[in-house]
Amino acid sequence: MNDLRIYPLKIYLKAQENLSLPSFATNTIRGAFGYNLKNLACVYRNVKRNCKKCILRKSCVYSRIFESTIDNIHIENSNLNNLLKDVPDPFIFYIPSEINRFQVKANKMFYIDIVLIGNIIEDLPWFIVTFNHLQESGLGKNFQKVIVDSVEHFSGQIYSSVSETLINYLPGLPEDVLLPDSDISKLTLHFITPLRLRIQNNVVDSLGKQLFWNAIVRRWFLVNEVWNVSSSYKDYEYYFKLHHQITDFKSDMKWTRYRRYSTRQKKWINLSGLQGQVTLSGSLNELYPILKLTEYINVGKSTSYGMGKFKILRG
Repeated sequence: MNDLRIYPLKIYLKAQENLSLPSFATNTIRGAFGYNLKNLACVYRNVKRNCKKCILRKSCVYSRIFESTIDNIHIENSNLNNLLKDVPDPFIFYIPSEINRFQVKANKMFYIDIVLIGNIIEDLPWFIVTFNHLQESGLGKNFQKVIVDSVEHFSGQIYSSVSETLINYLPGLPEDVLLPDSDISKLTLHFITPLRLRIQNNVVDSLGKQLFWNAIVRRWFLVNEVWNVSSSYKDYEYYFKLHHQITDFKSDMKWTRYRRYSTRQKKWINLSGLQGQVTLSGSLNELYPILKLTEYINVGKSTSYGMGKFKILRG
């Protein structure tokens, strides 16, 4: 089942000055990352040009990471053209406890949880170089400067600003992380950030067993089909039907109102969604690996800046 390669990281940044970012600071980080990546990678950076019409888009690292479309990535499953409105981003950013205003004093460090997906793992050096560029461009409307101190993976530190060398770079998540160490009959999923699901353009404000499980499998399925470099397991219908193994489903999810201001779009963006816990009971051993993978890649809308993030709690 585990064809999907994911690479969880912590990038430690040091504030060069007092840092103060608005709520949902992950979105500020994501925006700064995209801006700097384009400045570093795009040969037309000084020209206003539509990336979707650029003849270099299929070989451009900015387009591949930040503005991927169906026509500039290779997808083996041709049926996805009918399923995909937008290509899922191949990365997830999240600053812990970032829903409230985020503040760091000068010379203090903070970290960003990052997950790279599939063939984008090989672009890790671009992520490090781009984040390092924040010491020049800064973050937020006040352009507050930060610098990369180090990068860590499961195996330990893989990059240090002292040596400026990427070491022990062995992509992948250890297989045993996804396997249950005993039979599982109960799991609670605690949603740290709001879960946003849509059905026919309407935001879902309550959860049922099948709707929830379909969202989990759909997220894993789409990310796997788009970003996996190896041939994937095709029998997804089987996994959708696993909701029958959930004999009891309890949702304690409450509608939570959030919004953020988009500097690029110059308007407020609604981020309201469901937050709280869901508890699953039944024969859950087969469901656990999919849930564990989705714990890393989030579920629902706006996952690349931390929405739909949950933590699995064993019953």
